[in-house]
Amino acid sequence: RWQAASSLGKIDPGNEKAIAALVELIGNPQLDDSTRWQAASSLGKIDPGNEKAIAALVELIGKPQLDYFTRWPAAASLGEIDPGNEKAIAALVELIGNPQLDYFTRWQAPSSLEKIMLEEQMPSVVTVLKDYLSPETYKNDFERFDNCYEVIWKCAQSMHYPAFYQAWHQQEKVKDGE
Repeated sequence: RWQAASSLGKIDPGNEKAIAALVELIGNPQLDDSTRWQAASSLGKIDPGNEKAIAALVELIGKPQLDYFTRWPAAASLGEIDPGNEKAIAALVELIGNPQLDYFTRWQAPSSLEKIMLEEQMPSVVTVLKDYLSPETYKNDFERFDNCYEVIWKCAQSMHYPAFYQAWHQQEKVKDGE
């Protein structure tokens, strides 16, 4: 099964049947970790921009019971699959803010985010992640602090100063429509 998952990612990029098979593999909790890992990895290569693949990867990394052996390659695939994809970016930002993540995923999420984030998306990323640059986060969760710092630093280097300033000083909007 592991080899099949690997081969599906190489045989026919964009093939809907192959994508559906990989999505089914990563969603099957009864399969061994290495098969799910390979399927998640293959999804990132088979069809950049495929909404089904992105949705499956986002759903996969959102599962709290998932181990790092599967979540980590899913986060890596999100960094390969579609630059600028809002769902992928939101999922990666959420991963970065999650204090219960394993080391590998916490390392991969910022790297993947930096790969796919477009300049026009940087202000909203800064607005969300800046709150993790607190003395409390520095003291209690330095790894998360450092990951947020690295992403924000990339944004600061890419954005015009007025846009960065505005993003930094903007309050995160309430999700209920405010």
